[in-house]
Amino acid sequence: MQMYRFLIIFTLSLSIFFPSLAQVRKYSNDFLNLAGNASYQAAGNTRISGLSASDIVFNNPAASGNRKENGSADFTHGLIFGSQMVYDCAAVQYMPDSTYALSLGLLRVGVDDIQNTLDFLDPAGNPDYSRISKFSVADYALGISYSQQWNAHWRLGATAKLIYRHIGDFATAAGLGFDAAATYTHKQHQISFVATDILGSYTAWIYNTEMFDSTFILTGNTVPQNTIEIKTPSFRVHYQTHFALNADFNLSPSVALILFPAQQYNTLLNSKYVSVGFAIGTELTFRQLLCIRAGASRWQWAEQWDGSRKLNFSPTAGIGVKPGRFSVDYTFGNFTSYSLGNNHLVSLSFLF
Repeated sequence: MQMYRFLIIFTLSLSIFFPSLAQVRKYSNDFLNLAGNASYQAAGNTRISGLSASDIVFNNPAASGNRKENGSADFTHGLIFGSQMVYDCAAVQYMPDSTYALSLGLLRVGVDDIQNTLDFLDPAGNPDYSRISKFSVADYALGISYSQQWNAHWRLGATAKLIYRHIGDFATAAGLGFDAAATYTHKQHQISFVATDILGSYTAWIYNTEMFDSTFILTGNTVPQNTIEIKTPSFRVHYQTHFALNADFNLSPSVALILFPAQQYNTLLNSKYVSVGFAIGTELTFRQLLCIRAGASRWQWAEQWDGSRKLNFSPTAGIGVKPGRFSVDYTFGNFTSYSLGNNHLVSLSFLF
């Protein structure tokens, strides 16, 4: 174990100081895009104010949480891809006053009980079901955030992310990344600037090839090599405002732009220099007790069979109730991938 830790640290050091030894993977650690409370996902991942601890840790460290209490905790659970993939996210925030806050969050996305059939055939070539074992594929992220009220309008924040990923006993990865953000507030208007993986994130993969190399070679598959993945920085700009419709109802529309410099994604606008994504959302609140949310994100052009292009997006919707210090939020929508279909998220939050 000590030797393994040494190899991970050594490989990460090489990737930082000698980036030419690593490879840029634009979808590296993409599971982090799932992180967040159901209330944040329901509004298209665009909100700034009133965020939960998990949203602050994994999405916007300079966003404003609940400033009326000293702390908050939340837990989110979801089943994805026909309940085969399990999503869990928990976080806690400590805010002794309005000047600074500390937050800690843990995310897990995994598929369990996958059948391993590498040894399905015995040495004589006969099938033997007792030789089938099971393993899990899981991705973990631990986030630690700090935010500081700079002055009457600006709040600054940063997050350090530690990544751990494994494919059973076949492969393991460790990684590191940093996010930074700034939020400007003026009356009912807020705008946030978020830099994700601002220094690039680095993930080192180590494969236990002795467990499967002979089978891979025999079946004509490529045996993977130890590698380092680099995720380049991306940037988001969020805007949110608030309207009092009457004494009981408040409306908070929001919008976000996502920029990927020097990376080509299937986004609303893209070129070889930058790809630009777009998301919108809104929240309707009744007496601070009931919230109805809706959003649309991941706008992109899809090629059709006849050669034409169709504009697709991922709609989301949800509802939240806030009885006292507790809140329960539910979201339904396609917030992962078009091929994975619609999903459910449920979040429980508590103020203390």
